[in-house]
Amino acid sequence: MRRPGLLRRLTRLRPRDLTDFGRAQVAVLVAHWLVWRRPTGRLLAHTADGSPRLPERSAPIPPEVERLQRAVNRASVYGLTRPLCLTRAVALVRLLEARGLGGGMLRIGVRWEQGAFVAHAWVEYQGAVLDLDPRLSRPFVPLTDVRVASSERPS
Repeated sequence: MRRPGLLRRLTRLRPRDLTDFGRAQVAVLVAHWLVWRRPTGRLLAHTADGSPRLPERSAPIPPEVERLQRAVNRASVYGLTRPLCLTRAVALVRLLEARGLGGGMLRIGVRWEQGAFVAHAWVEYQGAVLDLDPRLSRPFVPLTDVRVASSERPS
């Protein structure tokens, strides 16, 4: 599928943003693979306390976290695939952890819509919602705190 203007948009990015876009695209592809290939119940792990409470917003989001969020959003909109929310969230959490910016919490929430449960995944960092559009996560009730499971299998 041809995307008019994509090359023009990419050439307008600063070198640092272009590098972030490339890293985010790789992270999204790896997250796709993890979501598709991990057996049910092996992608996510509960956190220690398992409580669904939302963290308090304590400080402004660091600029590097905002940059990585923008990069994942760009890769999701203009990249090779159109990842669903869980894939985007896994990619962002993994990028944050790879950069030593722990504290990103993967959230999964549900809501009742037209007779069925609907789920959504997003990332919270210091109480701020990191999503394509933070308003998307508002109507969802978080189930529990989760993290991306390590690749090791339990013995």
